[in-house]
Amino acid sequence: MAMRKFLIVITLFTVYSCDNNEGQSEPPADSTVIIVPGRDTTQTVQNGPPPNASGCYVKVLGRDTMVVQLVQKGNELSGKMTFDNYQKDGSSGRVSGRVDGNTAKLWYDFHSEGMNSVMEIWFRIGDEQLVRGIGSFGTKGDTAYYTNKPDIQYPDDQSFPKVECTKVPAKYVE
Repeated sequence: MAMRKFLIVITLFTVYSCDNNEGQSEPPADSTVIIVPGRDTTQTVQNGPPPNASGCYVKVLGRDTMVVQLVQKGNELSGKMTFDNYQKDGSSGRVSGRVDGNTAKLWYDFHSEGMNSVMEIWFRIGDEQLVRGIGSFGTKGDTAYYTNKPDIQYPDDQSFPKVECTKVPAKYVE
């Protein structure tokens, strides 16, 4: 059952994903990119206050609806996320994490097919949108996580436009 659930989640992300370099944005002008010596990674350091990710974000693809509601306090994030799939099992649960530079690094603790699971999910915080990060996943127990964080891409087709929370159906928000 756990493997079936994992396959459904991965299929969900694959259906809505495009693994290419288009849409990968440059760090914002008010940040500094640091190359970490001896490692094949970079780190973006935000100069000034973190971007504000609070609000509701909705992506509709055909008859499928994906909603993210975030509340930000300093660098800490919490909220709710729902994948409402037409004629397929969806998922809904809590998100929590932090803002790192211009990236919301979240853990999605969700319920799907009668089971609870956890998935790492990152969003690039943009002007009036979030862009979901796409990358390779590994699993350990009931948790899915990015296996190669430096290779996470943020393609334009993974954009979740910001909307007024009052315009989002009540079943998706708190």
